[in-house]
Amino acid sequence: MQNRAQQTRTRLVRAAADSFDRYGYTGTNMAGVARSAGVTKGALYFHFATKIDLVRALNEESRLLLRGYAAAIELRRPSPLQAVVDLSHGLAGALRTEPIIRATLRVARECGNCGEPFLDFYLQWAQAVTDLLRGSTQDCLAPAVEPDALAALLLALHIGADAMVSAAEPRLGAAWDLAGAWRMILPGVAADGVLGHLEAAGSAPAGA
Repeated sequence: MQNRAQQTRTRLVRAAADSFDRYGYTGTNMAGVARSAGVTKGALYFHFATKIDLVRALNEESRLLLRGYAAAIELRRPSPLQAVVDLSHGLAGALRTEPIIRATLRVARECGNCGEPFLDFYLQWAQAVTDLLRGSTQDCLAPAVEPDALAALLLALHIGADAMVSAAEPRLGAAWDLAGAWRMILPGVAADGVLGHLEAAGSAPAGA
């Protein structure tokens, strides 16, 4: 029974992600989520009493995905700043392939003025960046660059990219080039002697 309940919960989270991704927070309703998941409204309310509870569940799933991306990068042992570049590309890739990430960012973009839990993933992303840089700032960052400021810049970069890619005008999404953005950013944030060792397009091997 426990396994069955977990499967139902997983289906509901996935259905909620698809709905938030397509219709946003206000355009999503609980009955539609239940219908998409193939469960009764009673089963939905057993797991999630409100839409905000669904947002919290999406945030948790996104947090686990983000932690997994960061852990995989750290296993390759790149330099701290390269790890941040790689994580940035990982998030950009997830925006193309992972509805949970897209849904989480859309809800944050639309409802950020309401604070938590809508902003949780923004905070988690900024924390992931500062965690990768922690203890290594003298080696990789230019003297005037603070990890928190860089994390805020990258958060703004990805929020803007998400909005562009999600726009109805395809030319906006087609113009987005993350590697190009990093080629402009890195000379201003990398410490002397570090820039030549950084890959703006990411250091992950093909297929990783």
